[in-house]
Formats: sequence, C-alpha cells, structure tokens
Amino acid sequence: ASEMSISSITPINGLIEGFYWSASNAVNGEYDFFTKRQRDQSIASMNDEINYYFHCPQDREDDQFTLKLWNAQKTADWSDTVSKASNVSIVIGLRPRWIDTVQNSLESIKLKLAQLASIGIRYYILCWDDTPGAGTIAQMTLQKDLIDALVRQVTNMELIGIIPAYYARSQISDATNIAWANQLSILNQIPGHIRFFVTGTTVIPSSIRISDIPSL
Repeated sequence: ASEMSISSITPINGLIEGFYWSASNAVNGEYDFFTKRQRDQSIASMNDEINYYFHCPQDREDDQFTLKLWNAQKTADWSDTVSKASNVSIVIGLRPRWIDTVQNSLESIKLKLAQLASIGIRYYILCWDDTPGAGTIAQMTLQKDLIDALVRQVTNMELIGIIPAYYARSQISDATNIAWANQLSILNQIPGHIRFFVTGTTVIPSSIRISDIPSL
C-alpha cells in the first residue's frame, strides 16, 4: 500500500457537499453550488475528528460535468482550497454514469484524475446512485471491470469507495438484506479496501439500519 492509502478499517468521518438543486426546487431557500468562500469556510470549521470533505455533486441529465476538466479559474480556485485544507482530506466524487465500454470510461476518468492529482487531491469515489440502468448485471459487471482497471492503472490517486446503484434497502418492496447482498455480489468482487457508501437513516423512499447492511 502507498503512504496515502486509507486502511479499510479506518473510520471515515466527514462532510458531504453533494446535491445541487435548481432554484425551482430550492430546499429551505438553498440551491445551486457552494461558492468557493462557503466551501473554504466549511473546510476551515472541520477538525481532527471530521477530516474528510466529500465533493460529490449530482450532475444533470444533459451535462455530465463531474468528468469535465475544470477551466483555469476553477482549477486555480480548487488548488487554493486544497492548499488551505491542511488537516482535511478532500475527496472528489465522479459519476461515470452508463458505461458503453470500459476503455472509453477509463480514458475519460483518467484525464480527470490527472487534473485532480496535479493540484494535490489524492482521493476519489465513483457514484452510480440515481443512474438509470446502473443496477443491471451487465452494467455492474462493466463497473467492476472499470474499477479494477482504475486501481491497476492510476497509482497516484486512491479510489476509496463507491456508491453502487443499490445503495439502500427499499422500504417499498419486500427486499431483505440478503436480496440486497445478492444484487451487490458482482461489485463485491472489487478490491476489499474500496468501501461501499450507503444512504443515511432518513432518505426517502429508502432507509437503513446497521442490521440492514448485508454481510458481503
């Protein structure tokens, strides 16, 4: 393992800057992205017990922006943010969405990872939550192959986790944690140090308790 590797038994406690609603779907008056100033303030308020900052935006149907390269200004802004985050590890969430071929997805992600690594970001996750069709056997097989290729070929950044398409046990079906484990069995073949991230306790229409989590 490299120096930067996070042990699979090390708890990850952090903040998630995730979903970006449009103005018409504002939640308590809040919508759109954090400004750089808001992000820097959030990171500055963190401490040794909350030391991972996840930036994993939900992209739009017409704009797969998480894989697009940042322009010069945004790169400079993030570089400044990273330089100030002395006690906080920044984790970027990327959304590969539907995979046509592993090679095409791999090349797109590698370009983005090279940019992230160039400004000192060391960790990333892959997110397949809310991706139509991502939970099929065919797509999960491609996801597994993509993950294996990234782990082999990108050694200056660490894939610390994924959000699979099956990221919670549904409340509106008869599914059990055994059925959930079966759905995740293909992805369970990925390297053991890569975590599965699942939803919190009040995500509608799903919820999760410790007893719900399958033994993979």
